[in-house]
Amino acid sequence: MTDLVVAARYFDLPSAMVARSYLDSQGIFAVTPKYHFAATNWHMMFALQAMRVMVREEDVLAARELLATQEPGWETCPACGSDRIYRHKSLIWGALSIFMLVMAHVATAFVRHRTKRHCRECLHEWIDEMKPETDPEQTPLLLVGSIPLHDADAVLDAVADTIGARLASVPDGETGVRSNWIGWQHAVFALQDALEQGTEKERAYQLNPPYRLAPGKSAADIDFGELGFAREAIKSYAAFAARRAAGRFAHDARFQLCLPTPFAPVFSFCAYDIQGDIYPLYERAMLMEIDAIRLAIPDRDLAFQWDVATEMSIFEELHPVPFLGDDPTPWLIATLARLGNAVPDGITLGYHLCYGSMGNKHWKEPEDLGICVSTANAISKSVDRQIDFFHVPVPVDRDDNAYFSPLGDLSMAEETLVYLGLIHGADGAEGAARRIAAARKHLDRFGLSTECGWGRMNADEVTPLLELHGSL
Repeated sequence: MTDLVVAARYFDLPSAMVARSYLDSQGIFAVTPKYHFAATNWHMMFALQAMRVMVREEDVLAARELLATQEPGWETCPACGSDRIYRHKSLIWGALSIFMLVMAHVATAFVRHRTKRHCRECLHEWIDEMKPETDPEQTPLLLVGSIPLHDADAVLDAVADTIGARLASVPDGETGVRSNWIGWQHAVFALQDALEQGTEKERAYQLNPPYRLAPGKSAADIDFGELGFAREAIKSYAAFAARRAAGRFAHDARFQLCLPTPFAPVFSFCAYDIQGDIYPLYERAMLMEIDAIRLAIPDRDLAFQWDVATEMSIFEELHPVPFLGDDPTPWLIATLARLGNAVPDGITLGYHLCYGSMGNKHWKEPEDLGICVSTANAISKSVDRQIDFFHVPVPVDRDDNAYFSPLGDLSMAEETLVYLGLIHGADGAEGAARRIAAARKHLDRFGLSTECGWGRMNADEVTPLLELHGSL
């Protein structure tokens, strides 16, 4: 085999993976030695001093030219452009590297942004400069999830060009097969030999007739395996990280993953009489997806948003859950809390309390924010870690005190931010201002968002809606 040579060096695994993925996309074979070690022990990058991206010797010049078109970030000398740079070594640095094995999250956050570099080519020395942070004086903005553009690159570019600097976390738009929220998970159930699809729906608000156990099969015969969330996340993260490195998002912006609660696909795709047996299996598969995501993406770069839609319809008493009896609320709150606790400290955690958007309308217009507030309070009481945000909907015609008054009953940590989904393209900044004024009578501090994801909108509505966010 042709000898491999170093095309570039990086001081964190995500940057190296972005570079390798970019070279692969351009037809250049590239590898990152010790990738598996770094993926499971990412804090060791500081002790290792560098992560190499290696290519065939005959491709090295082309690879370097391609990588030169990308934002170099910390990996090249600002004086001569060489990638032969390193961090200063000393007894203090050696001790700090060992210390970081124990105190990784604190120490790496510090050293990553305040480290002296040295160029082996021209001997130039410099200290990293921080990229802009999100402005705490501006009203926080949240993109709930889906955005109807062609792919993640198009979404990230559109967001970066409009409100990128104001976002604490950035979603990839859930494009392609994921555009219809949980619709793409139907295939996961269809692949199970132990399940067979029925011929009739059990309720009106259901995409397809549900699955039942095939004759002679039981829940023990089901193995969901990979669900696909980690695969899609890792692919999009590379695109996000490249843009953040280029300064198009704040340096502290996180990659936002909007995940359906496991109850949503189970309730949607399984018959009532098997939901209790299937749920634990799908939840286990979903938590394995989180583990896979964390192996590839550092916790400090992640924000998880649980999409709580199906549960809200149960709390609103629209549908029965036979296996939970007459009072499904305690079980549902317990599962929502378990999902929150499955997200480790150091990762942003939020809950999107959703009333659906099938046909661009809710399955029910909320009478007020009472159900949302009681749900948020119950989750907050049951989750052991900090919850960073809740998101709640505000219909376009609700700027009255009666709708917002339940906000006065919120009982949660001071650090938890409530995002009000009061931005509507239909009445623009003027309508948003009315709803903001009404909300401020009941809640002093909140962020802004739309009511739900945008996946069922038209693509030509995206940029005006992003610009509307930026004007508020």
